[in-house]
Amino acid sequence: MYLQQYEVSMTILDYFYPRLKNYIDFDFTDQLSPPRLKKDGNYYATYVSEIRQEHAVLSPDRCSVVLKEIPASLTEIYRKISSRWSPYIETVYGVLSENGYSLAINEFIQKPACLSYPTKELSEMRSLTLEDFILKMRTLSEKEALIFLLQLCEALENISELSLVHGDVSPQNILLTDVLPLNSQKQQPTSSTGKSITELCRNVAVKLIDFDIAREEKGSHHMVTTVAGTNPYAAPEILDYQTPTDRVDIYSLGCVFAFMLTGKSPKQMSREEFQSSLSKSVRKIINKCTADYSRRYKDVTHLKKDISTLLSTSTMPVPEFFHILPGLRSGKPLEICIFSLIYCALFHLLIFLICPSPSLAWILPAVAVSVILTTDVFHLGRHFAFYQLCLEQQPEWCYLFKFLIGFVLPFTVLRMIS
Repeated sequence: MYLQQYEVSMTILDYFYPRLKNYIDFDFTDQLSPPRLKKDGNYYATYVSEIRQEHAVLSPDRCSVVLKEIPASLTEIYRKISSRWSPYIETVYGVLSENGYSLAINEFIQKPACLSYPTKELSEMRSLTLEDFILKMRTLSEKEALIFLLQLCEALENISELSLVHGDVSPQNILLTDVLPLNSQKQQPTSSTGKSITELCRNVAVKLIDFDIAREEKGSHHMVTTVAGTNPYAAPEILDYQTPTDRVDIYSLGCVFAFMLTGKSPKQMSREEFQSSLSKSVRKIINKCTADYSRRYKDVTHLKKDISTLLSTSTMPVPEFFHILPGLRSGKPLEICIFSLIYCALFHLLIFLICPSPSLAWILPAVAVSVILTTDVFHLGRHFAFYQLCLEQQPEWCYLFKFLIGFVLPFTVLRMIS
């Protein structure tokens, strides 16, 4: 038998060989990772192989699969994950389990073909981790990191819906791959980013892998009996044998977010370095992710909301001349609204001093407000559900919506005042 050529033990894969040989071409089987000792005292290895051409009908150019030996205790977890699909999670096609042996059949995640790799080592890799990309190629811009973070939130949201905690969200367990060619526009999470998606994020997506320490989500006072996770990214309550809820993964997300921008986890940075290398809005998200358990984001949904808000505000096309005005430089909607009212009042006062005519004093600010609302220069409309629905499904309705809000409403109020 081919599998017996290996020097290491391949008991589990060897056991399932008769059931797989008609579908898997074992002549092209390589060891993806060496056998690792698990907490049950046994060694488990991971292999990459090829689906036989006659069965690779849907995607003949993507016929590689991962054959992963797993402890019997993980069988149900991998089966749960196989029941769901997400573009941001390693797909588990199925799990074979018999007589205490378990083998997961997963997708093989190829590195992005659209990237240029600066070294021979990277060029020869078949897969690309986020860790390798950041440390050996470049760190991400704030916008790129936010989009990837949003994708990871989508992944964890799917896992949480299965009442599971991943438990080891780290750059080593995040792979970069090509965006799905089919309907890639819809693959991007809804974040109001519109045309702002960068070239990297338009062509590359992230996938969360490795569910070997995933577990059932417990209550906030449940005590765990093993320390798990990658230390620079693991929540303190896990290291203290406490609380394996989805807030553990949220903590790790905050650390990964910092790593994408700086190449370091917050645990590896001094306070001064953390303050100087990250913007205030990014620090706010990271601090809330990595706060004490009670002050951390309650769930991924709340984190997604803050990411989407930051993405939409960071992509607002604020005119250049606004950058010289205090309060209008940040692009934050609430701050802009407050200072816009202040400037409008000052403008109103100036007009009244120049021309005491009340009609003219009211008309000019009304025109200014109309222009701002009609052009939606600050993207304030994105904060209204109806407007957002129109923007996504019927863009032409937005012009009517802007016209009604921008012109009809201010001049109706003006007539009432007059």
